[in-house]
Amino acid sequence: MKTELENILMECGIEKDDLNCQDFIKAGVMDSMMVADIVIAIEDRFCIEIDGEDIVPEWFVNILTIEELVNKYKNI
Repeated sequence: MKTELENILMECGIEKDDLNCQDFIKAGVMDSMMVADIVIAIEDRFCIEIDGEDIVPEWFVNILTIEELVNKYKNI
């Protein structure tokens, strides 16, 4: 799944060198428009629907937190 998420992040504008960033938001790598694009791409790729209450910065800190978010919805 990590590779798929990396591909989604790069498709949405994150540079390959920034994929291992510990905090996308604080580092200025990701903004709210990019989060929206990432959510749409994740929902399409994994056939899930992410609830609006989970579209918060805490879930988009880094690739690990995004993976946790996807797993939360894949396991419903």
